This record gives sequence, C-alpha cells and structure tokens, in this order.
Amino acid sequence: MHQTVDLGRTFRSVDKIALPARSFILQNPSQIQKRVVTADTTDAPAIRVTYYSGGKERAALASILEDFEGDVAGGKSSSVLLLGRYHFLRPDNFTQLKSCYPRLSIRFLTVHAAKGLEADHVVILGATTSKFGFPSEIVDDPFLDLVLPEPEDFDHAEERRLFYVAMTRARKTVTVSASREKPSVFARELVENEEYGVFELGCSGVAEHRCGACGGRMLERKSKKGATFFACEHRALCGETLRACIVCNSDLPIPDKMDPEKRGCSCGAEFAACPGCSDGWLVERKGRYGPFLSCVKYPSCKGKESLNRPETKRGSVSRSKRRQRKPKNGL
Repeated sequence: MHQTVDLGRTFRSVDKIALPARSFILQNPSQIQKRVVTADTTDAPAIRVTYYSGGKERAALASILEDFEGDVAGGKSSSVLLLGRYHFLRPDNFTQLKSCYPRLSIRFLTVHAAKGLEADHVVILGATTSKFGFPSEIVDDPFLDLVLPEPEDFDHAEERRLFYVAMTRARKTVTVSASREKPSVFARELVENEEYGVFELGCSGVAEHRCGACGGRMLERKSKKGATFFACEHRALCGETLRACIVCNSDLPIPDKMDPEKRGCSCGAEFAACPGCSDGWLVERKGRYGPFLSCVKYPSCKGKESLNRPETKRGSVSRSKRRQRKPKNGL
C-alpha cells in the first residue's frame, strides 16, 4: 500500500518565483501535476534574465551583486547563491567578490550540490547554448541506456528539472545570467513566455528591447563612426534596425504608458511617437522648406509631423540639456 502526499505549500519562494517555476517544470507533459501555495507575495518581478557579451561575464556578475548590496538596508546582510551547471563556472575572482561585497554572504555551488539549500538571491550562471551550457548538450554514453530508465520523449526533460531546482532555491529573486549572442533555450523561454512575468535586462543594465517586425531581441551595435544603433538579432532574415536615443546614444525610447503619443528613454528624454509605425519616434530633420519632424526609421517609414505642433516637438529635453545630459549606467 502507498499514498501520495502533495507538498504544495512553500514557505521559501515568493509567488513571483514559485508560480513561474511551477509553470516552467510543467511544460513537460509527463511531469506530475502539482498545486503550489506560497506563504509570501510580491508586486515586483522576482525573476530576471540579464545578458553579457563575450568575455564580460565578470563585469555582468559584479553589476548583479552591486544591485543586491544596494538593496540591503542598514547593518543587515543578504545571502546569495551563485549556481553553475558545472564546477568550472565558479568565478575565477570568487574570493575577491566575497571581499568586495561585505554585506552579501556569497556562496558558489553546482545546482546538484544546492538541492535542499536556499538563499535570498540566486544567480544562475552560464545560461548559454553550448555543450557545457544550461541546459547541457552533453550526450550520455550509450552504455548507460542499458541501466537507466527509458528516456522521456521531451527535450531537456532532466535538465529542466535541474533548472527548476536552481530557481526554487531563492527566497526573493532569481537572476539568470545568459550569453547575449547565444542565450540558452531556457533563458529564451523565460523571456518569451509572458506567463512567467520575467524582466529582461541588456548588457548595459537597461531593459532589453524587442523588434517590432519579428519579435526578436534588438541588439546594441556600433557603426564605423562610433554611433550606437540597435539591430534585430535575426538581421539576416529581418533586417530591422533603429538608431539610439539622440540624447544618451545608449538606449531606445519606449512607449509611454500614460500617453500613447509619446515615447520615453531611460535617460529621461521624451519624443513624439511616430504616427506611421508602431516602434518609431520623431526626430528633427532639415528639409527644403525648413526643419520638420520625421520618423527615426526614415526612409523605410515616411511618418512625419510639422515642427510647429507643440505636441510633436522633440520633447521635454531642450537643446542645451541634450548637450549636457549623460546616459545612466547600471540597473
């Protein structure tokens, strides 16, 4: 005789971690269904995916830890678990990291070794598409098939369970550190499925942007003259590009939630939304009859407005401020 007891109540993770983690693991139809009841709730996103460019993993991790320490109040401390799929993902400057952030109690473990443990914050390292990424793409030795149960007919089934373990070690936040050029399928799933409620951050610490044409990520690029622009990650097939904000030259203006006719940048600049497309904004240009406003995507978009209309002027940033303003860095 046997009895199944569903331990559905969690006293560890907030709802914005526990519920998305449940949805993530149940993507596998062979997984046992379970109901999750959380003891604590939060209004803020608790799972985020941050990107690093090639060779800049150390700087990306430092930015994450600085953010954690900045949230620690008074003489309190906060615990951080750095989790890697493999031992070699342990940061080579781990000892230095521990001394640089005295208000953080930092540990590194593999995900297997972290089972049963918990921390305020969890950082999942190395979410990249590679042989030693997460999910791992290493193929088991065929001889193991003789003693192991029959493999599940679902991609990365065991790796998905392991990723679930990593996510549910956290009490307050989960941060997935992913390669910007080759993010893993798990990192992509988290940000592309709105059900998870995941916040996405680019290499510069600002919100990641999506292509209005195909939904791909808009990646920061530099022109030969050093100007910043953003190009769709599927550039060979999509070809969508956008110039950066003319004020900070580092981010893209996004729609204003309070006023759909405006777009705002993280640096504080505001622009009139383009009347001819969904993701463009108006910038000043000089024409045969004087200056006017046209879409930043010209000539692919012909949207324009008269410069004399007050609601379509360049925004709240004056010419003098535009020369003085510097882009904000960090989260």
